[in-house]
Amino acid sequence: MSIRTKVEVWKPIAGYEGLYDVSSMGRVRSYYLLGKNRKATRVSRSSTRIMTPVATSQGYLKVILSKCNTAIEYYISKLVLDAFAAKPIAYFIDGDITNIKASNLRWGSRAEAQQRNKALNASIAS
Repeated sequence: MSIRTKVEVWKPIAGYEGLYDVSSMGRVRSYYLLGKNRKATRVSRSSTRIMTPVATSQGYLKVILSKCNTAIEYYISKLVLDAFAAKPIAYFIDGDITNIKASNLRWGSRAEAQQRNKALNASIAS
């Protein structure tokens, strides 16, 4: 029986590049900034710390990220999804990009939109 180890992948958090990363395992790390305050521009890549999440009253885990003296709370689940999940795109159900009615627009993955376009092109060709 082999033991599979999962590799933890780190990606920068959008809007906080060089300050914070989120991992595929749901951990958040911060970089120590070199300088007297958080506005310093030089970052020590070797000096990081794993942030301790705080649970909301409903049990969701969150962290506080700060930049330029502004602190904002984020749910870790949203940070992980933003960094690792495929972003949804809007596509036109009937393929007509000028038909912007709500009934003709749908959120989906890029693969779903491509599959829909292939089906529309096949029906036009036949």
